[in-house]
Amino acid sequence: MAHFYSAVDTPVEGLPDEFWKEQSCSNCHEWNQERLCDQANVYLTLSGQKSLEKPHPFGGILKRNLRQWATGGCE
Repeated sequence: MAHFYSAVDTPVEGLPDEFWKEQSCSNCHEWNQERLCDQANVYLTLSGQKSLEKPHPFGGILKRNLRQWATGGCE
Protein backbone atom coordinates (compact mmCIF):
# COMPACT_ATOMS: atom_id res chain seq x y z
CA MET A 1 0.00 0.00 0.00
CA ALA A 2 0.98 3.65 -0.35
CA HIS A 3 2.14 3.97 3.26
CA PHE A 4 5.46 2.29 2.35
CA TYR A 5 6.45 5.09 0.00
CA SER A 6 7.83 8.55 0.60
CA ALA A 7 6.30 11.67 -0.94
CA VAL A 8 7.89 13.24 -4.01
CA ASP A 9 6.48 16.74 -3.42
CA THR A 10 5.52 18.60 -0.29
CA PRO A 11 1.98 17.82 0.92
CA VAL A 12 1.58 21.45 2.07
CA GLU A 13 3.17 24.45 0.38
CA GLY A 14 5.97 25.87 2.54
CA LEU A 15 6.23 22.84 4.85
CA PRO A 16 9.90 22.35 5.81
CA ASP A 17 11.53 19.29 4.23
CA GLU A 18 12.25 17.61 7.56
CA PHE A 19 8.49 17.24 8.16
CA TRP A 20 7.77 15.30 4.97
CA LYS A 21 10.89 14.12 3.11
CA GLU A 22 11.81 10.51 3.82
CA GLN A 23 8.52 10.12 5.70
CA SER A 24 5.79 7.61 4.92
CA CYS A 25 2.13 8.45 4.49
CA SER A 26 1.33 6.53 7.67
CA ASN A 27 3.11 9.20 9.69
CA CYS A 28 0.07 11.43 9.08
CA HIS A 29 -2.60 9.09 7.68
CA GLU A 30 -4.07 5.83 8.89
CA TRP A 31 -5.04 4.33 5.54
CA ASN A 32 -6.69 0.97 5.16
CA GLN A 33 -8.62 -0.47 2.23
CA GLU A 34 -11.96 0.93 3.38
CA ARG A 35 -10.60 4.45 3.89
CA LEU A 36 -8.77 4.37 0.56
CA CYS A 37 -11.98 3.27 -1.14
CA ASP A 38 -13.88 6.14 0.51
CA GLN A 39 -11.25 8.59 -0.75
CA ALA A 40 -11.24 6.97 -4.19
CA ASN A 41 -15.01 7.43 -4.44
CA VAL A 42 -14.59 11.17 -3.80
CA TYR A 43 -12.84 11.38 -7.18
CA LEU A 44 -15.98 10.08 -8.88
CA THR A 45 -17.97 13.16 -7.79
CA LEU A 46 -17.96 16.43 -9.73
CA SER A 47 -16.05 18.30 -7.02
CA GLY A 48 -13.68 15.34 -6.65
CA GLN A 49 -12.95 15.37 -10.36
CA LYS A 50 -11.88 18.99 -10.03
CA SER A 51 -9.46 18.01 -7.26
CA LEU A 52 -7.73 15.56 -9.62
CA GLU A 53 -5.89 18.59 -10.99
CA LYS A 54 -4.60 19.68 -7.58
CA PRO A 55 -1.03 18.58 -6.79
CA HIS A 56 -0.53 15.45 -4.69
CA PRO A 57 2.73 14.38 -2.97
CA PHE A 58 2.81 11.25 -5.19
CA GLY A 59 1.80 13.16 -8.29
CA GLY A 60 -1.50 13.09 -10.16
CA ILE A 61 -1.27 9.43 -11.11
CA LEU A 62 -2.22 8.26 -7.61
CA LYS A 63 -5.53 10.13 -7.60
CA ARG A 64 -6.34 9.01 -11.15
CA ASN A 65 -5.59 5.39 -10.22
CA LEU A 66 -7.76 5.66 -7.10
CA ARG A 67 -10.61 6.98 -9.24
CA GLN A 68 -10.21 4.08 -11.66
CA TRP A 69 -10.19 1.64 -8.74
CA ALA A 70 -13.42 3.20 -7.43
CA THR A 71 -15.16 2.77 -10.80
CA GLY A 72 -14.65 -0.97 -10.35
CA GLY A 73 -16.11 -0.94 -6.85
CA CYS A 74 -12.68 -0.89 -5.16
CA GLU A 75 -12.15 -4.53 -6.09
